[in-house]
Amino acid sequence: MDWNALEKKFDKDKVLCYLLDFPKQLKQGMECGKKFALMENVVISKVVFCGMGGSGIGGKIIKDIIEKEVNFPIQTVSDYELPGFVDSNTLVVAVSFSGNTEETVACLEEAEKKGAKTLIIASGGKLAKNEKNLIKIPKAPQPRMALALLATPLFFVLSNYNLIASKEKEIMECADFLEKEKESLQKEAQKLAVKLKNKFPIVYAPTEFGALAYRVRCEFNENAKLLALHNVLPEMNHNEINAEILPKNSFFILLRNLKESEKIKKRFEFTKNVFKKYGQQEIWLRGSNSIEENFYGVFFAQLTAYYLALLNKKDPTVIPVIGELKKTLKEKTVKPKKK
Repeated sequence: MDWNALEKKFDKDKVLCYLLDFPKQLKQGMECGKKFALMENVVISKVVFCGMGGSGIGGKIIKDIIEKEVNFPIQTVSDYELPGFVDSNTLVVAVSFSGNTEETVACLEEAEKKGAKTLIIASGGKLAKNEKNLIKIPKAPQPRMALALLATPLFFVLSNYNLIASKEKEIMECADFLEKEKESLQKEAQKLAVKLKNKFPIVYAPTEFGALAYRVRCEFNENAKLLALHNVLPEMNHNEINAEILPKNSFFILLRNLKESEKIKKRFEFTKNVFKKYGQQEIWLRGSNSIEENFYGVFFAQLTAYYLALLNKKDPTVIPVIGELKKTLKEKTVKPKKK
């Protein structure tokens, strides 16, 4: 496969170099987070991460990573409204790469009305005008390509408020680990992209990697312009596993973890057997902890989706349909004249 020729033809914005810098971006995001100035005498008993699409996925992944070590509720919101429990003891983090995402702006305005503690992570736009509670991140080709920059500051915010232990050492080690894995990951991503040509991807993962499975699906959607599905075990074993009518070109991507429980291992093996007539590939999430495993999966997913976009003769950067939707939402509704 002549990847260089495909890259020159379809990667108009030359984003591959940026995607390969993912380990460095983890460190960049860490530096952005370290600059955050604490609000003093603050009591926080609940946390809400608000964000849409590529801006929101970081909060979902962080939630999966830390949820078992904290004793307070964390909720993610990808909508216009906050949960009813938000009050003055809630930290609401509004994450919008552009700084103009209308759902996230609406959530921030609601949080301020409720007297919640607020924080903004953005690269510019409307939200970045509020410099008091802002963590400003560098620009990137697209929000989904800025995940490292958007996600790692969240660790620092939570540790600064003594809600979690510091993760700085783990993030640094993760960045170094992924830098060493980069070349082999790129080759494996190319191989999987070839297998996925003209296929319908279905992504399964254990529950603790549910956000990662969602991220993999979204990478296929936005980069490769391809419909995909995802679900988690054991939940899919109670419903989806009964599906007998599937697209003939279905291809199952199984995100596995060496620390899986025996029951999850058995469920994966059973599930593989149920769908044995379809294409399958297991992706073993490498790393010494949950941070490394999740970001290993993110790195692998974005490279696979990039190469699949090239094979599909698509520009991995552009998302014209979302642009059209935004124009439509800005149009004023014309009320019909009364007869």
